[in-house]
Amino acid sequence: DCDACRPGFAQGEYGASVCQACSPGSFADKVGFSACASCSPGTFVAEPEATSCGFCSTGDFSSVDGATSCSSCNNSMTTLFPGSSSPSDCLCGEERYLPCLALGGDGACALGTAFPPGVSCLACPAGFHCAGDLEA
Repeated sequence: DCDACRPGFAQGEYGASVCQACSPGSFADKVGFSACASCSPGTFVAEPEATSCGFCSTGDFSSVDGATSCSSCNNSMTTLFPGSSSPSDCLCGEERYLPCLALGGDGACALGTAFPPGVSCLACPAGFHCAGDLEA
């Protein structure tokens, strides 16, 4: 007589009599899962036996499947929304900008430009409007 695995657990193999807890980075949200699902990029779960994954907080991201934590944006940058899945989602917030080493023809940072190491987002200079991201 077989019982279905409760949420947070999966059977693992057909005919197995013991349910296995989902490991951190994975979840089972319904009864009777045969395998735990991995958290998708932008989400994570740190604890075993999870029934869902949580979104990375604003200012953090996760770019891998099965994440157990999220990474923080560098240089005092943030993200526009929770659940970001790439470091390229990180940008300076409203009324801030990140200086760059080379400007393109439009006055914005040239594509592929490296940012000075250790430089953080700066306050927008007086008389300018900074919409955030990489330009002043």
